[in-house]
Amino acid sequence: MSRRRRNSSFSAGQGQDPGKDLFAYLFLLMMVFVFVLLMTLHQVQAEADMTEAPKTAQPQGSSTLKNLKQNQFGTLVKEDGQLVLRFGDESFNPQQDLERLLASSYLMTDQDESGQPRKTLYLDAKQQQSVLLSEYLSSFQALNRAGINVAFAERMGE
Repeated sequence: MSRRRRNSSFSAGQGQDPGKDLFAYLFLLMMVFVFVLLMTLHQVQAEADMTEAPKTAQPQGSSTLKNLKQNQFGTLVKEDGQLVLRFGDESFNPQQDLERLLASSYLMTDQDESGQPRKTLYLDAKQQQSVLLSEYLSSFQALNRAGINVAFAERMGE
C-alpha cells in the first residue's frame, strides 16, 4: 500500500505544470493582438473604400494612332557598321545628313502642349536587325540636338 500512495502523490504533483499556464497566457495575448490588428486593418480598408478618384472633364493624353503616309514611315538599317535611316530608296545617316533630312518630307510637324512646333520622325518598331543601345544613342544624339523627336511605331493593317 505504501507503494500506491507514493505513486498517487507523485502523479498528483505532475498535474501542476507551470509551462501550460504560460502557454495559455501567451496564446490569449496573441489572440488579442491579432484581433486588434484585424480591427485596425478593417478601419483602414473602410477609409480607403470611401476615397473617390478626382473627376476631370478633359481627356488624359493624346491618341496613340497617327495617320502617316507611306513615305513618312522609315526603317533602321545597318550599313557599313553604321545605323542608317531608310525611307523607301533614300538613306540618311543621322549624324551626317541632318540638313538633307530636315529639308525632306519625311518629318512630321505638329504642335506640342505649349503650342510650339515639334518635328517627329516615325520609324518601324519591328526592327529586323539587332541594334545595340549604344548605337541608338550615338545615332539619335544629333537628331535630338536638331530638335527632332524619334518615335517607334507599328504599321496597321499588315
